[in-house]
Amino acid sequence: MTAAPERPRPTRLQRVLTVLMVPLLVFNLVGIARAVWDSRPVQTWRAQQNGLPVYLRGGGLYEGLDHAAQSPDGRWVAIGGSRKYGDSFTARVALWEAATMDRRWTTDLPTADFRSVNDLVWSPDSRTVWIHDDEGRVTALDAASGGVRGEWRSFEWQPCVFAALPQGLLLTDAAGPGRDRPVRLTLRRWSDGAVVWRAPFACWWEAGGSVDAAGTTLAYSPRRGEVALYDLRTRQPRPERFRFGGEEGPYSLALTPDGARVAAGWGEGTLTVWDVAAGREVWRTRPHRGLVRALDWNPAGTALASAGFDGCGGWRSECVVVTRAAPDGPQSRVVWWQRYDVPDTVQWLGPDRLLLGQGEGSRVVAVPGE
Repeated sequence: MTAAPERPRPTRLQRVLTVLMVPLLVFNLVGIARAVWDSRPVQTWRAQQNGLPVYLRGGGLYEGLDHAAQSPDGRWVAIGGSRKYGDSFTARVALWEAATMDRRWTTDLPTADFRSVNDLVWSPDSRTVWIHDDEGRVTALDAASGGVRGEWRSFEWQPCVFAALPQGLLLTDAAGPGRDRPVRLTLRRWSDGAVVWRAPFACWWEAGGSVDAAGTTLAYSPRRGEVALYDLRTRQPRPERFRFGGEEGPYSLALTPDGARVAAGWGEGTLTVWDVAAGREVWRTRPHRGLVRALDWNPAGTALASAGFDGCGGWRSECVVVTRAAPDGPQSRVVWWQRYDVPDTVQWLGPDRLLLGQGEGSRVVAVPGE
């Protein structure tokens, strides 16, 4: 009987490739399992973190709801983002009842390609949710039903300003399509979206904008590295100019409710605060080590919430920090963290809670006292 030929031993290269393929196979299996898990039908999820409610996404292979805002009357939470349909993404807005955590309605705005919510605000009477999407459209949704009440072109895929004033919606738009068209600051009436006034405007879109509670002052960035103020009564820029010393930002701005101080978040994690009347910097700190995406002052104007990348202590990759002025310098405290998911929006809900808008699930977190 002829002996069976000896099987050739694997070469060193083959052994190395085998070892490398094992973690790749495990990674792919985990990805498949997550896709199956995410695609299961879920209507409403309820969960708790830090003893407070969480507004989580649910249903379908992908639903990114990351721009959150509570209505002025406190009854509702609206969250906007996008929903995947086949090869396209459509803008999606969902409404939750704040007291029961039940999702009341979901509205999709159709598109043939890609459409997502860039920003979201409430009308002062809590009856309408206004969104801006990256197809350059402004849409008003009825808070009771989710139905579209009106839609207007802005020709801006990302507005410099999108803010709720007592007298109307303030936003930037353009004179028409194309890159070289002039930008305008526009006020639209809450009742029907009609234009109240327009004025020429120059801004850097990455910074966003912030208005005081009275709707008289706008903080914005006319160009990289600079923060400026705009008088909404006269529709003219104010003479104040605040500079950080570099051009990496600002990426977020926040005026105190009384308009006395303006804060800016920069690309390498620094927060700067200026006194508007005195025209000088009052404090500076660096609680993050990467881009500061969102800022918001508490109602008293004494605590600044910031959402940013990196740092925040050890393996806490992304976090939300609350910073307060103190005799020996500003003091920062991490109130929430998560790896790889910085909130797109931060909103104070009274003196001791924050609403965070993030893709994996918008949530409310507690803020310890001083």
